[in-house]
Amino acid sequence: MPIGIYPRKRKPASPRFWIKVNKSDPHGCWLWQGAIDSQGYGRFALNGRNDSAHRFAYRELKGEIPAGKELD
Repeated sequence: MPIGIYPRKRKPASPRFWIKVNKSDPHGCWLWQGAIDSQGYGRFALNGRNDSAHRFAYRELKGEIPAGKELD
């Protein structure tokens, strides 16, 4: 590896994700402050891929998404 070039170290996913969530809405909504795709869904970089923000949040808080379950 050339001098001065080092692999990029990423922060753990959870803190990178939650810093982009605004929980101060007076109606209790959690507002995504990160990237949004063309359909209006929040996107989050995870392991070199883009993941849906709402799906990541569900897995963080509840665990794996059950087969056949659709998150809205």
